[in-house]
Amino acid sequence: MAEIDELMDEDPLNLTKTKLDAIVAYHRKVRADRASGVKTKTRREEGPKLSLDHLLKGRLGERPKAPSIKRRI
Repeated sequence: MAEIDELMDEDPLNLTKTKLDAIVAYHRKVRADRASGVKTKTRREEGPKLSLDHLLKGRLGERPKAPSIKRRI
C-alpha cells in the first residue's frame, strides 16, 4: 500500500510508463477483487474515529484538537 501512495503523490507530469503501469495494475487488481467478492480495506475504515466524549467536550466549552484528515485529490 505504501508504494501506491508514493506513486499517487507524485506529480502526474513526471510519471513514467512503468509507474503508470503499476498504478493501472493496482486499480485493476482492486476492481477484480471487488468483482469476486473480496472485501478490501479502504481509507475510510482506517480514518480517525470520533467518540461521543470528543463531541461532548466541544459542546461543553473544552476545545479538543480535531483529528487530522489527509485527502488526496
